[in-house]
Amino acid sequence: VELELDYGICDYATGTCECNFPFIKEDCSVGLCPHQCYLHGKCDSKTGKCECQNNWSGEDCSIPPSCPKSCSGHGRCTDEGKCICAFPFVGEDCATPECPNKCSNHG
Repeated sequence: VELELDYGICDYATGTCECNFPFIKEDCSVGLCPHQCYLHGKCDSKTGKCECQNNWSGEDCSIPPSCPKSCSGHGRCTDEGKCICAFPFVGEDCATPECPNKCSNHG
């Protein structure tokens, strides 16, 4: 006699479980997360689902965070979704050019 449960099938005749993916262990109590969440999240071993961190997203945390306006073409986007602007651009989206030395406060 077999009984299908959420995480696997229990075979009462043999006293064993056949786990449904992504669950493992003899009692199907541990869930494996897809691609180990690409190291951008924590794996919830009870559900087998990734809890993404630092604005990463997707089932396996493989979608990187996006930067505002893609840094306006004047910087690069970090893994945290923040722009690092190329000189002389500043601002959250690197859209504002800044004068050298702030125009010595005369402009």
